[in-house]
Amino acid sequence: MRRKKINFKGICIATFVVALVCTILANIMIPKNDIASSFKLPLLIVSVVLLVILLVLSIKKAGTTTAFINALLSVVMIFGCIAVPKLEEKDKNVFHEPAKKSQVTVNFYALTSEYKSNHSSLFSDTAASDNILDYANKTFLTQTQFDSTNTENALSQIESVLETKPNVISKDTVYDAIKAFYNGEADVLVLNDAFVSALKTIKAFKNFEKDTIVLSSLKFGEEEVQETATPVNQQNPFVVYVAGNDTRANGLTTVGRTDVNMIMAVNPASRQILLVSIPRDYYIENPGLENGIDKLTHLGNQGIRNTLDGINQKFGLNITDYLTTNFTHFEALVDALGGVTIDNPYVFDGDNSGDYHFDAGLITLNGEQALAYSRERYSLDNGDYGRNEHQGIVMQAILEKVQQNAAAGDKAGVLAALSTNFLTNVDINDLYNLYTSSNDVSQPWQYIRYHLGGTGTMAGTVSMGMNRMLYVCQPIESQVQFTTDLVNRMLNGETINEEPLPDEEATTYIPN
Repeated sequence: MRRKKINFKGICIATFVVALVCTILANIMIPKNDIASSFKLPLLIVSVVLLVILLVLSIKKAGTTTAFINALLSVVMIFGCIAVPKLEEKDKNVFHEPAKKSQVTVNFYALTSEYKSNHSSLFSDTAASDNILDYANKTFLTQTQFDSTNTENALSQIESVLETKPNVISKDTVYDAIKAFYNGEADVLVLNDAFVSALKTIKAFKNFEKDTIVLSSLKFGEEEVQETATPVNQQNPFVVYVAGNDTRANGLTTVGRTDVNMIMAVNPASRQILLVSIPRDYYIENPGLENGIDKLTHLGNQGIRNTLDGINQKFGLNITDYLTTNFTHFEALVDALGGVTIDNPYVFDGDNSGDYHFDAGLITLNGEQALAYSRERYSLDNGDYGRNEHQGIVMQAILEKVQQNAAAGDKAGVLAALSTNFLTNVDINDLYNLYTSSNDVSQPWQYIRYHLGGTGTMAGTVSMGMNRMLYVCQPIESQVQFTTDLVNRMLNGETINEEPLPDEEATTYIPN
């Protein structure tokens, strides 16, 4: 019996048709506005051309090998057709409801100019701003899958900053919202930062932190609800811890070492503000490490709450509210306010903070100059204690500039500068109300500044090891008690007088 001849040409044609159909289907399954959409047509053309070439070669030399190659290619294309939607579904499923925490951070993100320029086919305007006021008339993007309450609260707060109701569109899932954001469907993404870690597992979004700018960060949760400060517009005295984180990150955090540590007590009725600068190397107990002795700056590595606990424990106070910023946002804050004018007590040249020359007397500083002035210590005769003095001078200048801008009616600018460059658990509007209360907005405030000293020495720390000798500042207890008494008197509504800081002569500094 004659064996039937296998039709290899027919097999090649059939497998070509299957492969071609699957290629087209897989291409169609990439959504029209997907990040890879700009590559859809080139990929389709290349795939079809390769398939046609393979088909022609297969027909000319049809055989077992070419038929096998075509069949294998068909299987690959079928698998791709199935895998494309499966992979997308897998990406969608990496997002879960964030763990319940006492505090939640909701960020407002914009894409960088670099990213938009690299994907110009998706964006009509590739320019990007880091000032949230520039997005007042833009589109904000949210998701309804998780965390809707905090998202709504964040939008409500940002509305007071923008002085207009944001135009908001929503997606059903976190994944869809982020994909739509990358595709240019909205200008600002509103997102709980707990989801950011999951983005690193998705190839298309793995560079999310590099691709975006944090326009504003807002905190919500039990911590704020339980510890909300008494509204300033009720004329009640209050006290706030002011911290400066020693990082240059674009995003703000309440965790990290602090270069600036300041107690700010405010009495709106008497229009007095007390600013007490505490050395970063202050040698105090670290509550987070079983009250082992440590440098104040190290307490921040366990969060701002740990720093507050340590300060409260040392000074016998009960401070619950805070304002914190970092180097990058400090510069941005000063620039957003239009610079600050300080009364510099002496002339000096910068050393470790850049090549700057600071004249004595009234001088105006931009953000970069103000940061250099606040950080300089090595060129100063009293080192770190001189730096503390400078930080108090700059802080006063910032508060005075806020008042000036408020008096000029720039509410939006002041609120934007504060809200985008500080993390805080107090209402930004309450801080602004310091200058728009029943008192005349132009009425001057009295600033009383102190910078605490101590005895410079070398000692071990619980966080870095007791056997490792580091520079520390042993507190002068008479100054600690003096500070505590002043703060409590202000909280009791007293009008205080500027008095000499006790035992300043006991202050020593060891250059390091």
